[in-house]
Amino acid sequence: SRVPVTAAAGKQNPGASGNGFVPAVAGGASPDPAAVVAPSTASSGTLPAKPKRVTLRASSGGDSAGLESTPPSRAVVKIGGGQIAPPNFSGHYQRVRLERGGKAEIKVEFPRDETSHDVLVRAIHGGKINGGENYAVFDLGRGQKEIAFTFESGGEAGISEVILRRGTTEEVLQFWAPTDQPQYDPPALSVGS
Repeated sequence: SRVPVTAAAGKQNPGASGNGFVPAVAGGASPDPAAVVAPSTASSGTLPAKPKRVTLRASSGGDSAGLESTPPSRAVVKIGGGQIAPPNFSGHYQRVRLERGGKAEIKVEFPRDETSHDVLVRAIHGGKINGGENYAVFDLGRGQKEIAFTFESGGEAGISEVILRRGTTEEVLQFWAPTDQPQYDPPALSVGS
C-alpha cells in the first residue's frame, strides 16, 4: 500500500528527480535524520508504505570555517550635499534613491583585496560612468584598494544598477529613480542633504 503525501505533512524538495520530500518541522529547524525518507520513484505524490531510510551527515567543519562576515567591498555614495554607505548583502548593496538623470559620486574600497585585478564598472539599465560610456575600467594596482567614479542615471524611472567586477567577483550597486506612482515604488535608502 502507498501513503499519500500532503502539503500539511511537509513540502516538496525538487531534487535531481524532482519528486523528493522533506517533512515539515516546527520552527524551521532541520528535520530529524531518522524522519527523512527516500522519495518514491512514482510521480503520483505518494510514498512507499515502508520507505528506505536515508542518513544525513553534517558537512565537515560545521562551524562555518573559512567564511567571513565582512563584505568584499565598502561603498560610499554622495548625492547632492549628503552621503550614505549602503549595506552590502552578499555582493548586493541596498538600493539607494537617485532621481531620474541624477548624479552620484561613488567611492568603493576593497579592504581585503590582494589580487590587484582591474575593476570593470558597468552601468546597466541605463546610465553613464564618469559622464561617458556605460562602462569604465579602473586599475586596482598593488597597494591601491579604492576607486572613485560618478554615475549618472538614465532619464527613466525604475532600477539602475552598477556592476563592479574584479576577476570573477561581481558586486552590484542598486539605484532607484522614483516613478509617477510612489505608492508602488520599492523601499530605497535616501541620502539626506
